[in-house]
Amino acid sequence: MYNAVLLDPDGYVFSDAGDAIKNYFTFSWHVKYDPQWLNFQGTNYPYGEHIGYTDGHPILSLIGRYIPWVQSHPVGFLHLFLLAGIVATFWILYEILILWGCSGLYAASGAFAIYWLSPQIYRLTGHLALAHFWMLPGALLLFSLWLKKNSNFKWMVLLIIFQLFVYFIHAYPGFIISMFNGVAGILYLLQQWLIKKKWPLRKSLEWLLFTSIPPLAFYLFIRYTDHHSGRPLHAKGFLEYISNWSCIVVPNGPPFQHLMQQIVHVVSRPWEGWAYIGLATLLAFIAVVALRLKMILQWKNSTFVSIFFASFFVLLFSFGYPFSLGFSEWLRKMPLVEQFRAPGRFAWIFYFTSTISAFVLVSRCFSKSIWALLMLALFYIEGRETQWSITSQLTEHKNPLQSNAIPAELQGTVDSLQKSAPFNFIAPQPLWHYGSDYFKRMADPQFIRDCYIIAFHSGIPLMSSGNPRVSLIESRKILQFSMPDSLQADIINDLPAGWCSAVFKANDHSVVRECSSSTKKEKYQKRAVLVCGDKIEGLSDAYHILTTINQHAINAGDSLWAFCPIYYREEDAIAITAVVEEIDSTGNRWIANSSIENSPFNFQDSAWLVIPFVAKTKCDYKFTILPKSDPEVPIKTGAPIILRREK
Repeated sequence: MYNAVLLDPDGYVFSDAGDAIKNYFTFSWHVKYDPQWLNFQGTNYPYGEHIGYTDGHPILSLIGRYIPWVQSHPVGFLHLFLLAGIVATFWILYEILILWGCSGLYAASGAFAIYWLSPQIYRLTGHLALAHFWMLPGALLLFSLWLKKNSNFKWMVLLIIFQLFVYFIHAYPGFIISMFNGVAGILYLLQQWLIKKKWPLRKSLEWLLFTSIPPLAFYLFIRYTDHHSGRPLHAKGFLEYISNWSCIVVPNGPPFQHLMQQIVHVVSRPWEGWAYIGLATLLAFIAVVALRLKMILQWKNSTFVSIFFASFFVLLFSFGYPFSLGFSEWLRKMPLVEQFRAPGRFAWIFYFTSTISAFVLVSRCFSKSIWALLMLALFYIEGRETQWSITSQLTEHKNPLQSNAIPAELQGTVDSLQKSAPFNFIAPQPLWHYGSDYFKRMADPQFIRDCYIIAFHSGIPLMSSGNPRVSLIESRKILQFSMPDSLQADIINDLPAGWCSAVFKANDHSVVRECSSSTKKEKYQKRAVLVCGDKIEGLSDAYHILTTINQHAINAGDSLWAFCPIYYREEDAIAITAVVEEIDSTGNRWIANSSIENSPFNFQDSAWLVIPFVAKTKCDYKFTILPKSDPEVPIKTGAPIILRREK
């Protein structure tokens, strides 16, 4: 399955598009080019980005910076680390099952089965920092050892170190572990108090330290080393990217998906919430409850009870509870919780505890080895198609960050950039940018991939950025760079004196030099600019006749900009989508441009929503601003503004 990757770890990328190529680029650039560990300078020029916000494996990049082989083979290093983690996962799961009382055969079967169906397999082709299978089982093992072993202080220290290491790979699994440890520790301490009639003070202190130190240390690190202002306080999507019971008990594909869909009513199965525990796990729980309930009730195992029910609590959080039960307004008062905008991922911890519990219970209640083999067979059958589907993709794409694997259509561009006089940055045309999901200027995914490739091989940073939680202030300024000359861009003041950019064009992969002495008219050619006549206070329903700024005649096929001043609360900017409709003389309508999300440019005290579209001289244009699903956004749905060609 992984043979080709093991033989040539630097020769492939698991995917060459979307989040995957961005994450490969981020880690590779930081290891190879950046002089400072905290400051990633590969995108978001001229501001750069804090390494903690890049999905760039911060702790691994810190290590890799001092190892020459990693600097020259960053992708290969990431792949070897990921694959070594799979081996570590087998060992960790085996040790957990042995520690919880399984025999060798049950432990070996369970370790393979639980890895085989793990929901994190889907992250291998995109979210690389979330594809480390060993993280959550590792936390379960250390927590179990802290409960069971006499030398508690040693395990407490190891728990702190382990969690910090996880946090500095990715914050999501770190916070999942912290939440789980917090709840499991409370449950265990309460059980000890009820049994012994005395509160375990030493255990309580140790629990408090390993539960609080890692998240607090990570938070303080980010807060006091991040010098980028204007990050959004509120994240978007918390109540969209959740899990539910169908994500837990309904398979993600054949052979049993159709069967379970007849039993469980499925409304939706958000991808972020997939944590299917397997038919074997469900049957094991049913069999134990039906046939061995008395035996289980007599089994006094505080470790098992604490861990299982703590993971169940975290599972409820992954469902969006309590916020999805009609208390969404609470999120506004808990911005730190809201930052984890994909709570569905928290269901992963329940996947591991439930599958581990299934093997432990069957081993205890039905000790014959045949049951372990039957469970293993069911896990294998259910996971086989996903495993082959995902792993077959891992060697489909050559590593474009290798100098000998640059796509042929980009080789000339890379050579040109390497031989030309120095550039300060690459400005993609069209300019794409994701501003923390609040401001979004999209582009073709293939073009975005090409931008990352030429930036890495030339060593010239991109003005665009695809990193999460980018400063809104910086995003607005970067988006201004693509506007016409008639409006002054604030970003010009932040560029170095005598700057020169390489304008990389999507249509022909050519590069045009643009420097501070040139004008954007050369880059964008003749582009008429239309502006709404009056300021639109609160986006009223008033109609406005447009005026031209540059006095260009409007001809069919002209590329136009529509600028409209708008007023909104900063945290609600994401809720704006604009649609441009063409209306001909007979009243027929066509969509000229749609799904243009949030590209406001700030000028002094006002903001402008900018819409590009192509003109037809015999058409009027209706410019409609639509809010998204956020009911708190103070914008009227469908508030119309007519863009009419001057007579």
